[in-house]
Amino acid sequence: MQRYSGFKEYGYRFEVKVPTTIFEPRVAVIRAYHNKSLVDEVHFKLKNMPEWYIPCQCIMLSKSDEKTLEKKTEELFKRLGVSEE
Repeated sequence: MQRYSGFKEYGYRFEVKVPTTIFEPRVAVIRAYHNKSLVDEVHFKLKNMPEWYIPCQCIMLSKSDEKTLEKKTEELFKRLGVSEE
């Protein structure tokens, strides 16, 4: 698994990890940490394997997987009792 993104919101640190080899399950993980402790996490299946995007030197998700990532992040926010406003 490779770190795809990370961000801080609502006093939590969020980390998204995605598979980088065909030997790993095609599943992404969004984890929420508070004070360096894991609080909650959400797993979801990816429709496509992430790809290495050479011009930007980064990992890219397909458009459908990116939309799913946004939905699952919202789900995690709700489970943590925070809302995007």
